[in-house]
Amino acid sequence: MRSRYCAFVKNKAEYIVNTHAAEFRQPNDLEAVQKTIDNTNWLGLKVVSTNGGLEDSDKGIVEFIAFYEESGIQQLHEESRFEKRDGQWLYLDGLQLGPIKIGRNDPCICNSGKKFKKCHG
Repeated sequence: MRSRYCAFVKNKAEYIVNTHAAEFRQPNDLEAVQKTIDNTNWLGLKVVSTNGGLEDSDKGIVEFIAFYEESGIQQLHEESRFEKRDGQWLYLDGLQLGPIKIGRNDPCICNSGKKFKKCHG
């Protein structure tokens, strides 16, 4: 999950598409991913939980929240399914979850070390 988030931040659309399981891809995925990259200011990633993906497992679930700025602070909160194939973890699909509440005195979502209210709040 972290590598896919980094790929969005670093404008690596092909990596995003290549780490998405082929049976779940759409013909226009590369263009759609590139449009998302071009139009999104990513602020931070919080991995909430992981399930699976242990050495003896080839399936895993990651719950994460990706924070981004678009007319204010937004969240992509998802429970994603991954599967390891030929030594590579591939994204299968995800279930969208509701946003979390960010407290004014919580650490900022961008990992600046400041409180949320003094940074992006």
